[in-house]
Amino acid sequence: MIEESHLPDRDQILSIIDSRDNYDRKEMRLRETQSYDRLLSDYYPVLRRVDYRIEYRVRDFNLAESRDMLSRGPDHLSPYELYEVAGKYEKESEKWNDLLELTVKLHPEDPVANINAAGVLLNRGDLVAAKICLDKVSDLPGAWNNLGVYYLYSGDLQRATEYFAKAIVAGVEEASWNMDVRRQMDLYREK
Repeated sequence: MIEESHLPDRDQILSIIDSRDNYDRKEMRLRETQSYDRLLSDYYPVLRRVDYRIEYRVRDFNLAESRDMLSRGPDHLSPYELYEVAGKYEKESEKWNDLLELTVKLHPEDPVANINAAGVLLNRGDLVAAKICLDKVSDLPGAWNNLGVYYLYSGDLQRATEYFAKAIVAGVEEASWNMDVRRQMDLYREK
């Protein structure tokens, strides 16, 4: 860089750099040059810059560790670890539901957490909170059945039918059962 520079004492600086002096002596001699301030501001920072990239993998907690961490610091658990703990409880039990709701609170942008929490919230009748979760994932097939349930509970039977139909095409098993419930509502209303 000094060779390509237009510093007034370029040759003197190059001579110091190429000398056999030890580094401390070279530094002392460079300090005495006319261009030392420019060396400090324009050249040294480029030479002394060090960029690091550190990659690491965090080991998942096992089930026992996840259960322990749940009571000490659940925010350190991944959605997967929270689902593992929830899976040890009876489906739709209070503890299972609470863990699915906790998962979305700790990981609000996780699509699966939003879909699962929406299901729990719909079962509890909290349509407002369920819709907040569903709005984040409305373009995902996994959410369409829950959207159908949301619209069914909200009284918008047309939109409920549309979402159940989309979910059925996407292969969501529960959607067929919910579509049957939806159709039975029509039959009941006709009587």
